Amino acid sequence: MRMSKMFAMISTAVLISACLFGCGKAATETTPAAGEKTTAAESAQTDSTAAAEAKENAAAGVEVQKPEGYPSKTISWVVPAAAGAAVDIPTRILTDSLDLGNNIMIENIAGAFNVTGILEAANRPGDGYTILTANSSGMVSQPSIYDTGYKPDDFRHIALLEPVSPFAVVVNPKSDIQNVEDWIAYVKSGESFNFSVPNAGASSHLAIIACLDELGSTSGTYVPHNGTAEVSAAVQSGEIDFAVLGVSDNIIPQAEEGNLRIIVILNDEVYNMAPDIPIISDYGVKSCNVFYGFKYIAIKKDTPDEIVEWLKQEINAALVSDKYKAYIEQAGLVSLEPMSEEELTEMVNSAYETYSTMMKELGMTQ
Repeated sequence: MRMSKMFAMISTAVLISACLFGCGKAATETTPAAGEKTTAAESAQTDSTAAAEAKENAAAGVEVQKPEGYPSKTISWVVPAAAGAAVDIPTRILTDSLDLGNNIMIENIAGAFNVTGILEAANRPGDGYTILTANSSGMVSQPSIYDTGYKPDDFRHIALLEPVSPFAVVVNPKSDIQNVEDWIAYVKSGESFNFSVPNAGASSHLAIIACLDELGSTSGTYVPHNGTAEVSAAVQSGEIDFAVLGVSDNIIPQAEEGNLRIIVILNDEVYNMAPDIPIISDYGVKSCNVFYGFKYIAIKKDTPDEIVEWLKQEINAALVSDKYKAYIEQAGLVSLEPMSEEELTEMVNSAYETYSTMMKELGMTQ
């Protein structure tokens, strides 16, 4: 089966990611002393009532009041990548427009293709003092391959950080590959070529593997890199022949500045902000349309409802602030349409189910 051969190009990198990271998740429970049981029960009843009221207010469009006593200390906002990475920049811009009544400290916890940071967030208490910026690579793709110690349903997926993004093939502007016809001829020629994506086994990786397979190309070599910045630099230095990046990864401004050339979008829909860039379905390739990238905000599933409802309200307000809208426009993205927790959860779960099924069929699970 040709697809299995193509996926062999990513197996080494996927195994490396699994070895970089030790799985396992600790959970602790505290049982109240006998004399505290009544107080604990009364407290639980009060919390339940507050949670129900917060949900009702949110559903009715009524302002959700800040939970009493929250926050009383610094909130840690975990970014599972290095400072300056594609998930870090929008997080910092968002938090600059966000007032939660106390300090916010951004923690960059990079490693294992976003897994290390997400696991750290998963292992912390669900008390509202850890917020996570997640992405499709760390929350969907990697758990589809091996046991990361967490799954999407360990979190509540509360707000979309950037518009859902298709992927695009990019080359060095000095490359002989001028357009999509050149690129297709090149990968089908039988001549060896190198390519890369920001994270091994991520959605972008699956998209290009599926695309190359449908084109009948088997002479490509995957070159591992960690993060969008590294991949962009590898393209610009000529280390690799082409890369696959999310359209949301600032590639349109880079192309306008002459740092990259965008060849084709791996989707079946024209991208609003770049209507002149060809789409791969116009060239008969249909298999990579199910892959896309997304960045969003999550919090532990057991976080009290009244805290979650208030955070959603405040975060969504910051997402439509003038400062954040200016960032979206400057990055060359379509306008950000708010997504409800239910819609976002459905998107995450659907992607996880699709990728998990594909990985099992291809024997890629660890």
